[in-house]
Amino acid sequence: MIRLWKNNLKFLKFIIGFILLLNTSLTAAGNSENYNNQSEIDRNRLLIAGSSMAAGYTTTFILLDYAWYRNYPRSSFHFHNDNADWLQMDKMGHVTSTYYLSGLSYKVFKWTGMSNRQANLWGSISSWVAISTIEVFDGFSAEWGASYGDIIANTIGALTFAGQQATWKEQRIKFKYSSHR
Repeated sequence: MIRLWKNNLKFLKFIIGFILLLNTSLTAAGNSENYNNQSEIDRNRLLIAGSSMAAGYTTTFILLDYAWYRNYPRSSFHFHNDNADWLQMDKMGHVTSTYYLSGLSYKVFKWTGMSNRQANLWGSISSWVAISTIEVFDGFSAEWGASYGDIIANTIGALTFAGQQATWKEQRIKFKYSSHR
């Protein structure tokens, strides 16, 4: 049990470091809002962004499989209704993760020169796909199963970002975490 905890802690530290590195890279690249004064997409930046996102996606899910799913028995793909579990915190985690990943992806796509509409569309879709991949892993796990509730929560997160970006071109409503004993 202690070994499993240490492996998951290492994985969590890696993911946090990866996100910080990506965020720092985006910040160093400049303000994405000012970049989009040209009328076409910068193909070199699109290649960099696409390659980086694909590498990050692949690495994240290989490490997630190694750190978490390999320690549990596998099964054929199946669904499991977990809507009554975890006091709905799991669903809020899915909503919030997809929302913030949509924002990060949006910034990456804006950096390539995409319009607000294009970056919003591709940012929201790519974040939904990335977070929903967890349901594929869950679906092949004997311990869990893919969850319609989680997929709906992912959709709510992506649509919350996309709707605000399409309507106001900014995020006026943001999700926050807090806790108390």
